[in-house]
Amino acid sequence: MARRNELVQDASILTSTVVISSGLSGVVALLTARLLAPELFGVWQTIRVVAQYVNYANLGLPWAMQQEVAGVERVEGSGAGQPSIEVAVTAVSVLTTGVGLVLVGVAAVTGVPVGWDLMLPTVIWLLLAQVYGLATMVLMARRRFWLAGRADILTSLANLVLTAALVPTLGLMGVVLAQIGWCLAGLLLVWRRAGLRARLRADLAAALRQARVGVQFTANGALFYTHKSIDRLLILAMLGQTALGYYGIALLASGYVELLASAVARSMAPRMIGDYSERQSLLDIRGYVTSSATLLGALVPVLTGAAALAVVPFVHFVLPRYAPGVAAAQVLLVGSAFLAVRYCVEWFFVTVGKLYRTYPIQLAAGLVALVQAYVALRLGLGLEWVAGGVVIGHLTTSVGMLAYAYRHFDLPARVTLSSIVSAHMPTVYCGVLVFLLERWGPVPAVGSVLEELGALTVKLGVYLALAAPLVLYANRQYGLLALVRRWRPFLARGGVRP
Repeated sequence: MARRNELVQDASILTSTVVISSGLSGVVALLTARLLAPELFGVWQTIRVVAQYVNYANLGLPWAMQQEVAGVERVEGSGAGQPSIEVAVTAVSVLTTGVGLVLVGVAAVTGVPVGWDLMLPTVIWLLLAQVYGLATMVLMARRRFWLAGRADILTSLANLVLTAALVPTLGLMGVVLAQIGWCLAGLLLVWRRAGLRARLRADLAAALRQARVGVQFTANGALFYTHKSIDRLLILAMLGQTALGYYGIALLASGYVELLASAVARSMAPRMIGDYSERQSLLDIRGYVTSSATLLGALVPVLTGAAALAVVPFVHFVLPRYAPGVAAAQVLLVGSAFLAVRYCVEWFFVTVGKLYRTYPIQLAAGLVALVQAYVALRLGLGLEWVAGGVVIGHLTTSVGMLAYAYRHFDLPARVTLSSIVSAHMPTVYCGVLVFLLERWGPVPAVGSVLEELGALTVKLGVYLALAAPLVLYANRQYGLLALVRRWRPFLARGGVRP
């Protein structure tokens, strides 16, 4: 019970700060969408795809470093992981700079995907973001979630202020300069308050050791992101940047769910790695997989379904130019609940050093998403059918990874099957509720704010009443209310342990 209380405390700190920072980031994204035309917003989505792939130039060293620091400092004490940190900072800076210079050269010669004048500040942003990401991963490894969360809130606030100030006059260049600004603000806070030092250590042997571990993370990230970005790549190739701009609203909506799921998983990771490092026992970490997958599988769909209902009037009144992407946003919002299961299970494979064993599962998921999205586009179906392919890919990944994780625990087949169903059926159930309410729920008069809000209120009331058994089930299984009472004093102290 003590371990569960500490896990809830860690997760509550990180997720609460993620809620705030992602809320600010959401305002930034909406502001950017309003200030840019759908076509330019599609160009920004293209830059983000390129930026994501550039991040894999780090060869997974940040993740390997985090794993080393969490394990070494659990056994040898605080500060023992400092050499690993310095090696990772040096290697990642060199690798990202090298890849960035190549991209600037390509942009200067071909103008693809943007001109060199926009690519150069983009590369500067990516380098700063890599270093900032390393610093926050050190904080995660040392379980300093409160400081990491405050840094995320500060960077989101800086991004909001800079976006509002720069984008109206500078357009896309203003968006990129705002990214540089928030990275600098975050680095200033993290390096000063955390007592970290930006010392460089050119140790090729140590860097190669980290790379041997980190390459699993790189391949995993590339597979996962390719699966997630298949939809936007096909839309860009077959429909153009304007359609991608419409679809960008769907990506923004589902991205918040992914942030929260990732935060919960990241809060569990250091403790899971530490527990396994001490005794190398799978029994010590089984609960991290079984309980978290079932709990999140029951609770997250309730939230994503409610958000899917609310996104329709929101886009109608706030971003009316992006109405063609609303249905896709609903599909991705509901389906993103499968990512909550995936993220929690993924760290189990990281801990036991078998992440590479999940590659076939992820390849299969990517293929499913590719076929579904391509067929939908060829047949001229709506963007929501393209999003459906990605969601089916999410489901394929989470089912496959959870089934493979359970094979390590020598549990009966019926227990494994029951757990997989418990983790995924709530999402299907909530998705069906959303579909039925949108199809047969009250239809407001077009353009009437009060009628739209009234219709949404009725739909949400019915939806939450029908989804309430999932919350009651989670409380009965895991005693959520009792856990809240135990960690309320901890949060009242601002996340500081006595």
